[in-house]
Amino acid sequence: MCIHPMRKPASSSPDPTSSYAQEPAYSNEAKTALRHKGICVLEDPMGILEMDAGTVVVSICPNFPLKEIVADMARSAVLIWIQTVERGREPSRESRS
Repeated sequence: MCIHPMRKPASSSPDPTSSYAQEPAYSNEAKTALRHKGICVLEDPMGILEMDAGTVVVSICPNFPLKEIVADMARSAVLIWIQTVERGREPSRESRS
């Protein structure tokens, strides 16, 4: 999950225009590469706590109910949701929403 604030984030972050990434499976090498690109890597659940009405959230194949969290609590400005589908399989009604 990547988060980019459109304005100052909800917390008292030192850099109000930072981009954030949260993924428990990131290797140390991946975290280092992201930091070199100016992306702050957050531990679970800090990425969700940074969301507010001024954030853009990009999520690729999350394994938790992110859409529900955003709808019920965070209400980000933009949610880009990408759900992968195996080749040859029709997406279920849920994955089309």
